[in-house]
Amino acid sequence: MEQQWRVFIAIPLPEEVKKWIQVRMNSFVIPTNQLFKRITDPRDYHITVQFLGDVEISRIAEIEARMQLAVQRLSPFWLQLSEWDTFGRRDAPKVLWYGTQGNLQVLTELHHHVTAQMHMSGFLPEDRAYHPHITTARQYRGEGEFDLIGMERVITGGGHDEDLVLTLSRPEWQVDRIVLYRTRMGQRPMYEVVAEALLAP
Repeated sequence: MEQQWRVFIAIPLPEEVKKWIQVRMNSFVIPTNQLFKRITDPRDYHITVQFLGDVEISRIAEIEARMQLAVQRLSPFWLQLSEWDTFGRRDAPKVLWYGTQGNLQVLTELHHHVTAQMHMSGFLPEDRAYHPHITTARQYRGEGEFDLIGMERVITGGGHDEDLVLTLSRPEWQVDRIVLYRTRMGQRPMYEVVAEALLAP
């Protein structure tokens, strides 16, 4: 039986954006590893476009070709971080995530093109509406309702690098590619890029 990889298509984040989110995670009043069972390695921060699941390695080239077709008429576009939010009940959220703002219309168009191409290769899109986000933690285990508003320390700036990062406006970046990530369970970082497709200049 041919070896399979668990893969998904995503938008990678620049290092400075990953660092900004990591600093925000480190600013929690209660350490995040006490609040959540699983903390995302900052190197793994991304925006999922479509999860494909377990596929034979021989199909990676086919998926990459479909990715190229999906982005061939799309130009690079800008996104910016927005706010924290959660999935699941407020008293026991399953996922803590950071949202995006900016050119969400093009992001939605990108998602549509990708899922349409992947559908032609037999990968069915999810039934639920697309909700782009950056997962930072999973499985809340704190006591009482999760305080989404009061979870961060007030940072006024004291000359430290982390304080400086938090005083800056939310970073924005140009999306110029999508990538195919392979999931490597139990490793850090857990996701490895195995293919990419560049948006047209």
